[in-house]
Amino acid sequence: MVWVPNWTFNERSRQFEPTGDYNVCFRYAAYKVMEEELTPAFTVEDLLCVLPKILYDNHGHGLPINMTTSTGSNWCLYWGNPHTGIGWRDSNSLVDLLTEAIEWVVTKGYKLNV
Repeated sequence: MVWVPNWTFNERSRQFEPTGDYNVCFRYAAYKVMEEELTPAFTVEDLLCVLPKILYDNHGHGLPINMTTSTGSNWCLYWGNPHTGIGWRDSNSLVDLLTEAIEWVVTKGYKLNV
């Protein structure tokens, strides 16, 4: 998926100019003429897929990824089991939660699934 800029034709300059708006589309559907203008777009599935499914703590215990909702509309994501948990993140936005979790994984030296 990519973000494709919208363009408008300026009668005065007789050139196409970006409007500042974007549409998301499949990469193969985007025009090859504007390929350098394409910006990658990620779905929630893409973000989930790059997160490791298991992280290991200092004692070598495998801690599986868990996602749940807490009070209100918060999303919670952590790696853990009933005894140990690491990498706890929560957010009102699922996308923000996943991007923060990816940032946490990278800053702690864990590997992403890329």
